[in-house]
Amino acid sequence: MTMGFDDLIVGGQLRVGTGYCAPIKEGDYKSYFLSDILKNDELYKKYPKLKDLDVIIENNPKSSSKGNFNGQYITLNMANLGANKDTLLHEIQHVVQDKEGWARGGTPLTVAEPDKFFDKRLEVIDE
Repeated sequence: MTMGFDDLIVGGQLRVGTGYCAPIKEGDYKSYFLSDILKNDELYKKYPKLKDLDVIIENNPKSSSKGNFNGQYITLNMANLGANKDTLLHEIQHVVQDKEGWARGGTPLTVAEPDKFFDKRLEVIDE
């Protein structure tokens, strides 16, 4: 049985299928296929390879990130309470944008102050 993401974290424990996994310790992670944690037949019909997309669920309190798609897999950070179904769907959106060759979008900062944003990014790269 495939669980919906709302059922994934119950009482602080990770739930996959019909059972529970041990809580993820700080600094640790577990890997699942997207189809293990999200039931969406319409999505998988349009993008069949997404069923086997790796989703890394981590517990990293040192990161402020809720989630990320790095071009190969999705990471969700349980340490941030905002890492929920909305975060997962947002990251799936980036996967689809990547596969379709669509623009990934940006943040209000990239639109309002593009020079400041990109200069800051270049400083990080230079370091």
